[in-house]
Amino acid sequence: SQRVPTVICNLDGYNPRAVAEHLASQAIFAWDGNYYALGIMERLGLEEHGGALRLGMAHYNTVEEIDRVLTSLEQLHKPSSRQALS
Repeated sequence: SQRVPTVICNLDGYNPRAVAEHLASQAIFAWDGNYYALGIMERLGLEEHGGALRLGMAHYNTVEEIDRVLTSLEQLHKPSSRQALS
């Protein structure tokens, strides 16, 4: 059977919680934190910075939905968005 992995990431200059809240404001649901994977988050040095952003992409997500997530994340790199989330 095919599996689709959970995607975790961080964006330079942003706390994972702020990114998750930005996505939520656009009705895109994501999680932030360590997801009970404390050991690996500590080893990766992520725990002290709020963990990581978690996106649950799966086989039932459409290309359009994934594009929406990517567009929303790209918006964070615009100067006006950076100031709003600081």
